[in-house]
Amino acid sequence: MTESGKRYAEISAEKRKETEEAIYEAVVEQFRQDKTEEGSFKYKVLLQNIKFITIMSCEELRVSAKLVIDVLEELKEINNSGVDRTVLEQMVAEAKTEEA
Repeated sequence: MTESGKRYAEISAEKRKETEEAIYEAVVEQFRQDKTEEGSFKYKVLLQNIKFITIMSCEELRVSAKLVIDVLEELKEINNSGVDRTVLEQMVAEAKTEEA
């Protein structure tokens, strides 16, 4: 537990910036392929025997890296609020009951 009693602490602004840059650099190094005529780059990723291909500008890739951190921070906040698999399943069951 952190000092505030939360299981997962929020990432600092400095660490966030470092992590965003590390994600950007790793994607460029591992997955960047060809440069397009428009100045963007083609990225090819093989994940669980599924090939993903996309074309993105450098700025779009930086925004994607930022969104990765945003999603992880949101997941930590959800976990810190006490929502786990059991609670989530209960919430889904209640929502389905209300819809019926």
